[in-house]
Amino acid sequence: MGIGELELIKFPEDKVTHDSLDIVVDFTKDINNPAIRTINKYSGYSAANYQYIKEVVSADRYKEILKDLCKRYTNKIEPKTVKALNDGFIYASKRPFVLDVQFDGSSLIQRAGDKILFKVGETIGEQVELYQEDKRILPVEIYYPHLYTRRIKLIMPKGYSVENLDKFNFNKVTILENKKVALFESSYQVNGNEITVNNNEFYYNIKYPMEVFESYKEVVNAAADFNKITLVLTKK
Repeated sequence: MGIGELELIKFPEDKVTHDSLDIVVDFTKDINNPAIRTINKYSGYSAANYQYIKEVVSADRYKEILKDLCKRYTNKIEPKTVKALNDGFIYASKRPFVLDVQFDGSSLIQRAGDKILFKVGETIGEQVELYQEDKRILPVEIYYPHLYTRRIKLIMPKGYSVENLDKFNFNKVTILENKKVALFESSYQVNGNEITVNNNEFYYNIKYPMEVFESYKEVVNAAADFNKITLVLTKK
């Protein structure tokens, strides 16, 4: 009779569970109602949460679930089109679950005199916040490592500029044992009438001791602060 061996199961790397978000906001046809398209790709544990649903609910209920999921990114507006790819358990752990959504962005627009305010941060969906008043006494523990990558492309109409692009600049990091274990960074580039914003967020460790809690909190809150960004568009 063989003797069994015990071995610690290793946690997956952060890139295993990877959520990517590719957003295009086109103002060229209607400055007050931009056309928005978001392509969400979920892999790892994130994908598993959605890929099995199709197998256990009716087709009509599945459509409702997809629309509810989309509304996280559409400011709760009914999407114009919704396409799901790689849905079903046969794709679990093999391909990312993809959600392709198109919607009108008028609900993200406000007017302030001759200026147009665009709540661009809400296109990435609501984020967790750690703005707590009570002092924390226990370390943080998350379910699994996680990576988020997001790209937002803004296509501006002729004759308009954006006043506060510097709001997109973030660089928050948590370092433990000389290693980056959590990060939120964001930057932007301007090319003609296109503005491209790239941000990366990751949580490499499962546990975060109290000694790094303040910097960990800054990383988490940076994503929440990004969600609150409102751009100011003005005529040149």
